[in-house]
Amino acid sequence: MQPNKTFREYQIECCEQLKQNKPESADDIFSQLKKTDLGHIRLCFIQQFPSCVSNHYLLPVLEGNNRDMLIHQWANQEPEWSERLKNALINGTAGAEARILRASLLRFVEKDNDR
Repeated sequence: MQPNKTFREYQIECCEQLKQNKPESADDIFSQLKKTDLGHIRLCFIQQFPSCVSNHYLLPVLEGNNRDMLIHQWANQEPEWSERLKNALINGTAGAEARILRASLLRFVEKDNDR
């Protein structure tokens, strides 16, 4: 029997998939995690997931030096984005939700550029 992965290994795998524009892989990774008896790792994974998505899937699509400011302004307009991602992860729809949120962020930036 293969030993269980560590939290860090699950997190690294998820972040790498996000960098490769494969957010649906997060659902597969979390599905693997649910099959283990590592409840504490599942909880940590859920809590850290929004940061992982932000750093490796949302921020990279933004250009320029004001990326942090833009995502902060967008987050103020989408205050529930983090909870939406956590709930989507639990429900097996995290990839689709991440894509929706990235599209929302890009629309926000586009509107900001039009001003």
